[in-house]
Amino acid sequence: PQLVAAFKATLEEITYADLILHVVDVSSPMCKDQYKVTKTVLEQIGAKKVPTFTVCNKIDSMEEETDSNDRSKDSLRSRLDTDNTIGISALTGEGLSEMLERIDAALAKDMFAVEGFLPYNDAGLLQTVRSQGRLRIADYTEKGIHIEADVNEELLGLLKDKLVSAV
Repeated sequence: PQLVAAFKATLEEITYADLILHVVDVSSPMCKDQYKVTKTVLEQIGAKKVPTFTVCNKIDSMEEETDSNDRSKDSLRSRLDTDNTIGISALTGEGLSEMLERIDAALAKDMFAVEGFLPYNDAGLLQTVRSQGRLRIADYTEKGIHIEADVNEELLGLLKDKLVSAV
């Protein structure tokens, strides 16, 4: 409780996140307790509604007496009581590509692909696309700024009248 109160303003920023990566050191004998404490703090600050992946790091150094099957998602889920579990090893790279794919898919949810030319007099929207969406291409041409991006519904509404068709 004292820690939450001391960092309340900082922690509340988490409630504005699109996704939380809750990283747990599964090599620690205290990992389950640490996981529960963090989960409780996230609930206390109102971040329960934010999609969360539990990233189990150091799966390469889990107890030697366990077999490779114990590094499975089911084993990690049962250890921590969570469904959105990703096992990784930051040291060896194991599981990192799956983690990135799952992050990408989670962030792309509820996004719309847009393509077209943004007139230079509306170039200020480009920063909005960068900060609130995912800008894949921004080429400066005679017609304007050719953009390809993934944006949320609100940003789509802003862009729909500004973008000139790429055809």
